[in-house]
Amino acid sequence: EALERSFAVRHPSNWTETFASFGDDEGHELPLGVQLVAEGGPEDFFLYLRDYFLAHPDAIREYDRLKEVHASGGAEAYWRAKCEFLGAILTEREIRLST
Repeated sequence: EALERSFAVRHPSNWTETFASFGDDEGHELPLGVQLVAEGGPEDFFLYLRDYFLAHPDAIREYDRLKEVHASGGAEAYWRAKCEFLGAILTEREIRLST
């Protein structure tokens, strides 16, 4: 409820008991997305990504560069590039968790 007072609800069809998304395309310099996840839920990889980026500022710069480069290629190219980049980080996490 607190997030709904400050942000628009996004993709309610994707919401679960452990995930909700919000956003604001107007009130900030760039569009803002907020994903609310429950720790231990299936979507808690967002928490891992948050912690990864906080620990690896070079990865944040690379991620931002990648988004800028692919934004002009349209939504499909933009999302594909983001998914590949984030997928590599999450694959690394799975390898560490399984060993």
